[in-house]
Amino acid sequence: MLPYGHPTAVAIVDPGATGEWFPGTKGERMTWGDSQAGWPDPQETPTLSVEETADLLGIGRTLGYELARRDELPCKTLRVGRLYRIPTLGLLKVLSGEPD
Repeated sequence: MLPYGHPTAVAIVDPGATGEWFPGTKGERMTWGDSQAGWPDPQETPTLSVEETADLLGIGRTLGYELARRDELPCKTLRVGRLYRIPTLGLLKVLSGEPD
C-alpha cells in the first residue's frame, strides 16, 4: 500500500477541492488516500489490472504478475487471453479483512 506522500504515488486531485484522491490515468499507479476513500469503487471500476492490485496490496508489479500467473493472489484472478484482471469487489473484501 502506498501511503500519502509516497514518492511513487500518483494522484489526480479533485478540481472541486474536496480533498478526494482518485486513481491516476492509464499507465500511472493507483494512489492511496488517508482512508478507504482512495479505494476504487467496484461499480465504476469492476476489475483492476495486476499493477493496480499490486499497489493496493503493497507488493511489486513483478511479484503481482507472478502471483496472478500461479493463481496465488489472495482474491480471484480472471484471465482473458494474455490479460489478467482482478475483480475489485473481491480485492476490497480481502483488504478489509473479509474472506474472498
